[in-house]
Amino acid sequence: MTDEKNAVSSPRGSSDLVSEKIRFILRHYKDHFAELDLQEHYKWKAIDWYRKKWDLSVPLSEFPTMVETALGESGNLLAARMYYAYPMATEFARDMTEKAREAFLVLYDESRPLAERYEIFRRGFDSYVKPLGKNHYQDLHAISVYLTFEYPNRYFFYKYSVYTAFCARVGYHEEKPKRSSSVWRLEVNNRLHQRILEEVQKDPELLALNQKRAAEFHTYNDPDLHILAADIAFYGANYMQESDFALFAASDESEELAAAAVPENSFDDTSTSGTDIPLNTILYGPPGTGKTYYTVIYAVAIIEDKELDTVRSEPYSEVIKRYNRYKENHQIAFTTFHQSYGYEEFIEGIKPDVLDDDSDGSSSEIRYKVSSGIFKSFCERARQATAASAVQVKDFGMNSLPNIWKVSLEGTGDNPTRTECLKNGHIRIGWDEYKEKITDQTDFSAYGGKNPLNAFINRMQIGDVVLSCYSASTIDAIGVITGDYEWHNEYKQYKRLRKVNWIVKNIQENILESNGGVSMTLSTVYRMSNITLADVYRMIEKYSPKAVHSGGTSHASPDETRYVFIIDEINRGNISKIFGELITLIEPSKREGQPEGILALLPYSQKPFGVPKNVYLIGTMNTADRSVTALDTALRRRFSFREMLPDPKLLSGISVEGMSIQEMLATMNQRIAVLYDREHTIGHSYFIPLKDDPSMDTLGRIFEDKVFPLLQEYFFDDYQKIRLILGDNRKPDSAKQFIQAEPVNYTALFGNAEIGAEEDCLYRINSAAFYDPEAYLSICLSQGQSEDEP
Repeated sequence: MTDEKNAVSSPRGSSDLVSEKIRFILRHYKDHFAELDLQEHYKWKAIDWYRKKWDLSVPLSEFPTMVETALGESGNLLAARMYYAYPMATEFARDMTEKAREAFLVLYDESRPLAERYEIFRRGFDSYVKPLGKNHYQDLHAISVYLTFEYPNRYFFYKYSVYTAFCARVGYHEEKPKRSSSVWRLEVNNRLHQRILEEVQKDPELLALNQKRAAEFHTYNDPDLHILAADIAFYGANYMQESDFALFAASDESEELAAAAVPENSFDDTSTSGTDIPLNTILYGPPGTGKTYYTVIYAVAIIEDKELDTVRSEPYSEVIKRYNRYKENHQIAFTTFHQSYGYEEFIEGIKPDVLDDDSDGSSSEIRYKVSSGIFKSFCERARQATAASAVQVKDFGMNSLPNIWKVSLEGTGDNPTRTECLKNGHIRIGWDEYKEKITDQTDFSAYGGKNPLNAFINRMQIGDVVLSCYSASTIDAIGVITGDYEWHNEYKQYKRLRKVNWIVKNIQENILESNGGVSMTLSTVYRMSNITLADVYRMIEKYSPKAVHSGGTSHASPDETRYVFIIDEINRGNISKIFGELITLIEPSKREGQPEGILALLPYSQKPFGVPKNVYLIGTMNTADRSVTALDTALRRRFSFREMLPDPKLLSGISVEGMSIQEMLATMNQRIAVLYDREHTIGHSYFIPLKDDPSMDTLGRIFEDKVFPLLQEYFFDDYQKIRLILGDNRKPDSAKQFIQAEPVNYTALFGNAEIGAEEDCLYRINSAAFYDPEAYLSICLSQGQSEDEP
C-alpha cells in the first residue's frame, strides 16, 4: 500500500493536538448522531454489490459486462455531474477488453508499489482516449474507489475536497517527498484515516452507536470501520467550520490569524451571556464571502442576546428589519476605516465652531472646541444606558438621545428674568423687535440673534436638556424642555418662552472641566457638544439624590441593553493612529465595570474615558487586501477572529446553459489556492445575482466586471496564471479563450536588437468569450483534467 521507494515525511504540527482535534470532532459527531443520515451508507451498498459481481477470472468476452454490472451501483463515487470515470471504464472495457482487464490486474497486484500500478493503469486508459481526444477521468479519486472496493480493509476512499478540508480542521500536513508520484496523496489519505480509526476504536460509545445503525443496512457491514472513519472525515470537513476550533487556535502554529482567536488575557466575555459572540470579533476572509452581510446577523444576535445560529436560521429579510430598527434607535453604528482615518474622527479632536454673536447677525465669532468622534459618542450613548439604570429618566421626560442646551436668562448673575423663569417653570429669551413670527424673510442685520433664535424656536425639541448659565463657568439649574415655542405678550421683554421641568435649581455647579475647559460664550442659546448626558445625571444625583432614587420605572441594566459598533475594512486603517490609548481599553477585562477596568485621560478634553462593557465591536477584514500584513499585532491579540471562506454550496442548484455554478466556483478556487493561496480565492456572493437571473448575460457581466478584474489584481496581471485559472490552456479554439496568447516574432519587430523581453507571446482579452457558454466548459474540472491529477 505504501510506496517504499519514497521516504515518508513526518506530519507537521503536534501529533497530540491533531489527535485531540479528531476527538473533538468525534464528540460533535456523537452529539448529532441521531440527526444525521450516514453520509457514506451508499458506499456500503456499492462495496457489497462490487464484491458479489467482480471477478477478473471470467472469460474475456464476459469482462465488459462484468465491469458494467459490478461498478453499476457505485453511484456518485464514479459518476457525478460531469465526472465520467464509470462510463469511460465501461467504454474502455468494451472497446479494448484485453488491455482493460490487464490494467485492472496490475492495479490490484499488491506485490507492486502503488505508484507503479497507478502509472501503468493510467497509461492503459491513455492509450485508448488520447487518439479520441477524450479524458478518461481515472484520477486519484477513481483509483481509491477501485482499490477500496477490492480491499476495503486496507484502503480508504479519497476525495480531494474532503481530504483538504479535514486536514485544515485538524492541522494535519505532510510535505510531499521529492520525486514522488502524485499517488502519494492516497498514502497520506490512508494515514490520516488511520488516525481517525485509532480514535474511533478507543470510543466504546461511538462503536455502540455505529453497531446499532449498521444493523439497519443489510449489506457489507464494515467490520474494519473504514466506512465509519470516512463518514467522520466527511462530517468534519463539511459540517464543522474553522471557527469551531477556536479553542485550539493558540496551540496551532500553522494558522497565524487563527491564533488570534483566543486573546492573551483569556477573559471569558461570553460566560454570562446568552449569545455566543465575543465582545471583540473580526470576520476575515477573501472578498465576496459575505463578511459585511453577516455583520447584520451578528449585530442582531448580540442585541437580542441570542446564539448566532439561531438568528442565522431566520429569514434574512426579517433580521435586517430588526437591524435597521436597532440602528434607528442608535444601538448600532457603522463606519469604514481607510488610510486617512484618524484619532480625531474616531475618538476626539479640536474643531472650529462659528457662532453669530447676539448683537449683529453679520458678525461671527470663531472658537475651537473639543468634538467627540464617532466611537467616543457611541460609547457615551451606551454609557447613558448605564446611567439610566440608576436614574429614573422617564420621570424627567427626557428623550432617549437628548441634546443638551445652554441658555442665558437675561444675562449672568441674579436678575428678575432668571428668578421668574425658575419659579414658574420655563425659559425666556428676547429679540422682541422681530415680533412673534420669524421667517426666512426676517432681516437680522439690525439686531442680530439669527442663530440663537433658530435654535430656540426650531432646533430645541421636547425632551431635550437645558442648562441655565449663571456665569462663564457655572450653571444654576438643570431642566427638561416640556413645551413648544410660545409668544407671551404679557411680559414687557423676553417674550419668547418654552416650558421647562426644572429637575434641580438654585445650585452653583462649575462645569468648566466637564466642558473640556471651554467657557460658555456670550451667545444666548447653543448646543453644548462637550457635556454628556452622563455628566448631567451625575450633577442631578449630586444635588438631588432623592430625585434620582425616588422610584419610578426602572430601566434595563447595561448588560441587557447592548450596543454594536461595526468597523468595515478594519485592516485598512492605521490602528495605532486611530485607536490610540483605546487599544487597551477595548480589552474585555479592561472595560468599565470590570474588576480590572481602566479609564484613560483623553489628550484633548482632559477627561477620563473608558469603554463600557455593553459595547460590542465587530470588524471585517479582507484577507486579499495587500494591507492585511500590516494589521496591528496589538489588535490581533484583543479580537477573536472568525474565518469566512467561499461557500460554493450556497450556489447549489444554480446552472447556466447546463453548467453548474457551484462546481465552476469550487474549481477556480482550488486552482487559485494552488497557484497563490486560499486567502485570495473568489467569494460566492459575486454569483448570487444568478439566483434571480441565471442567464448567460448575467454570468458574462459577473466575469467581465467582477471576477476577471479580481484575478488581474490577485496575480498582478500575470496572464499566464490567469489562463490556468480559467482553463484557457485547455482550449484548442482560441475564439473560446478568455485570454488569447499570440506568439511574438521579436526578430520581425525589432531585428537583432536586444530588448530583454521575458514573454514570448502577447496576451489579448477576448470580451466575446465572457458571453459564450462554450468558453466556460474548461473551467470545470470534469471537462478536462481532474482535481486529483498531478
